[in-house]
Amino acid sequence: MPGTVHQTLSTEDLADLAGGTLPPEAVTAHARSVAARWREGRVLDDETELAAAERVRHDPLADLPLLREDRLFIERCVVGRSDRHDLLTEYRRQWLAAADAEGSEIRRDNAARRAANAWLRSAAACSG
Repeated sequence: MPGTVHQTLSTEDLADLAGGTLPPEAVTAHARSVAARWREGRVLDDETELAAAERVRHDPLADLPLLREDRLFIERCVVGRSDRHDLLTEYRRQWLAAADAEGSEIRRDNAARRAANAWLRSAAACSG
């Protein structure tokens, strides 16, 4: 997010950006570098709080009606994986597709849960 990138720039960088001496391409390169480091779990000490807030903001599962057991299963499957965000994003897609395909509103969440969990079990090669 632009606000997050802005917060990772030093005071000197912000002054250079405001003065026009820091080109937008350099800021874009910085943003990509920070994002790559964060995806690999290499968050600097002074970025910890910012990275945690960014993860919460971009949780692909944030609005799904997950049970506690779902969250535990999902975390067990994706913990420590470099493709964690991709797996969570596809999990969401699988959930929503199965929910849309289920005609009964009463059965919708369970059908979605079953499909998404089965997909994750296979994709991440995890048990549970």
